[in-house]
Order: sequence, then C-alpha cells, then structure tokens
Amino acid sequence: MSNMYRKFIKDHWVTCAAVAWASYLKEGRGALVVLVPQRMLTDGDGCYVNISYLAHNGADLKLLGGWPHGHVTDLISSYDPEREVVFMFVDENENTRFYTSNASITPPEAFHIYD
Repeated sequence: MSNMYRKFIKDHWVTCAAVAWASYLKEGRGALVVLVPQRMLTDGDGCYVNISYLAHNGADLKLLGGWPHGHVTDLISSYDPEREVVFMFVDENENTRFYTSNASITPPEAFHIYD
C-alpha cells in the first residue's frame, strides 16, 4: 500500500469506518470509494476528497458493469465488515487500487461515535 493511501486511512479511519458501517447496514457488503484528486497525489495535504459507498449488489455497481478486477469480488465476499473496511481509491485517470484495512476502533464503534 502506498504511504499516501496508508496516511489517508490512518488520518480518516473513524469517519471512513463509520460511513462504511452505516452503508453496510443499509446496503450490504461493498467498498468505500475514495475519489483521489491530483493534488492529493502530488502534495497529499490540505485537499478535500469525495467518498461514497459502492454496494456489492447495488444498482450503481451494475451500471458500472461490475467490479473493475475479478479478484475484487472475492475480496468483497470475504472481508469482515465488523472489523474491516474495503477501500477503493480511484484517481483522475480512473486507475483503481483496493485495500482492506482495520484499526483498534471497529466500524461499529466508529459509527457509535457519530451516532
């Protein structure tokens, strides 16, 4: 995992985990999509990113024609949503990177921080 993505996950874990858990409860398994602006790629600090959730069985994924890589289906099917978040980073050239991450604060705990 690149240092930039690792730093993003570490710095924003609680918010991302809370969004992922709320989305999982509503839509089922999926990935937290992080749209990576060019500025994040070049200097990494002080930029805003757009995050959303792409559900495994959702209409949005069907419109996209499925996951961009075959192994992602296995990743989505096997992660533990009570402990992990699947991140899908998408840069401005539509390159995608998938990472599964966890931390000492679980997604349900993160959700209850905001609840």
